[in-house]
Amino acid sequence: QDEGQPARPISYEGVIASFGFRGGSAENGVKFRFTEGDVMGKSRLSVGDKVEFYRFDAAPSAARDGPKATRVRSLTDRRRRDHPQSGAGEGRLGAGNPSSSGHAGKGAGSRGIFHLGVVVTLKETYGFLLSLRSGSQYFFHFSEFIGSSRSNSRLPPPELEIGIVVRFVLAKNPSTGKDIGKSICLVSENGKPQFALREEDRRLVGTILKKPSDLNLPQDIGDGLVEFEVPGPPGQPEGEKQKQTAIVCKKQLNESHVHIEQNDVVYFDCHRGEKVDLCIAKSVVLKSKPYETFDLETRELGVISANKGSFGFITCTERMADVFLHFSQFPDLPKEGLAVGTDVEFSVIRGPETGRLQAVDLKLAEPGSAVFEELEEGVHEGTVVERLPNQNLRKGNPSLLLTGLIEGTVDGRSQKFPFMHTDRADPKVYPKQGDKVTFQIVTDLKRERAAKQAGKPGLGRRATKVTVVVIEGTVAAMKGS
Repeated sequence: QDEGQPARPISYEGVIASFGFRGGSAENGVKFRFTEGDVMGKSRLSVGDKVEFYRFDAAPSAARDGPKATRVRSLTDRRRRDHPQSGAGEGRLGAGNPSSSGHAGKGAGSRGIFHLGVVVTLKETYGFLLSLRSGSQYFFHFSEFIGSSRSNSRLPPPELEIGIVVRFVLAKNPSTGKDIGKSICLVSENGKPQFALREEDRRLVGTILKKPSDLNLPQDIGDGLVEFEVPGPPGQPEGEKQKQTAIVCKKQLNESHVHIEQNDVVYFDCHRGEKVDLCIAKSVVLKSKPYETFDLETRELGVISANKGSFGFITCTERMADVFLHFSQFPDLPKEGLAVGTDVEFSVIRGPETGRLQAVDLKLAEPGSAVFEELEEGVHEGTVVERLPNQNLRKGNPSLLLTGLIEGTVDGRSQKFPFMHTDRADPKVYPKQGDKVTFQIVTDLKRERAAKQAGKPGLGRRATKVTVVVIEGTVAAMKGS
């Protein structure tokens, strides 16, 4: 200090009597400690100033000295009140405020409010955070970690480790223009919050907003997102819902029978954080694909294609995939009456435990009612342009489809039709390339339906009852042997 000038304190500290959110009262309110380093800008606060601030109660000393305030901004400073910093007014929305829950996207609207994130990468002086609201990753510097016990702000905070959950604020990096993490603090004493499953949060229904990657983090934390609806808070109209999101990791997706993708509807158990506004989806099972509709009033036909004792499978007339069948669900039907080849009718759902297509409300159908192929009238003539492959090729690959090709004139134009070994009229005769044959046309109804949906009608048709044309004649000459 210059001699003769009044001494100024190097730093100061104080206590804020909290109003809570706007409209609250300071009476019996919580008291928050702060130091000069917690004040934004160069304004010096005075007793009686109105301020807004971030609550920071995860510091190691919070249990001893009470909650702490950080990023304190004066509301009595006219210049700052008329020209507030971007997003500063949103700083009052913490994790416990309903207005801050949900999916926070990128952009100015998401800067200035606290995000929940998890540390996914740590380097010498910096790391990366995964936002648990948007699924995006953000750079952060160790100096932005507040509440640490370290003496040097540029050293790695001992509290930081991969997988811990933190709160952070998004801000623009002036040199790159990208969003980075600022004001990072632990959400609990060690950054590892506890989660619990309530009875009303079992087997909820939601939609996959973002499929998780192979990121492997502790506590089943992942970078996938599931959106679901819950009843609105008291005071809202009855029946009105509000949307929430839960994070999900790849190992919690039950994909043993079917893959789960973005926009799929799923069943899941919602585990909620005990002291943090964070949900984790577990035991995630596919409920339906976006293009699927399941109606118990809709009846389908099929044939039992496999009987494994307690369960089996049905080949459907409408669906390309076989449907799972558990015989214990149909005690009124005799098991001997459900032999392979039996015609049945049923409805289809996806099992809530496995996500596989499953038959329900099964009943016996009239024999022959499940029709898979349609034989067209008329016999056509043609030429074999590709012979049937050797059946031994299927030994190494049983699913290999072995087909030959016949070219003939049908409906007034030249067309080619595949045929299989089972389409030969005489199983002892193998048509060779160049042989003249007669054949009929059969349509695989499921395959043709799929071909029409793909804009390629006719791919479900093939040649059947293929017969080699025998040409009779007279021996005209004999020479030697």
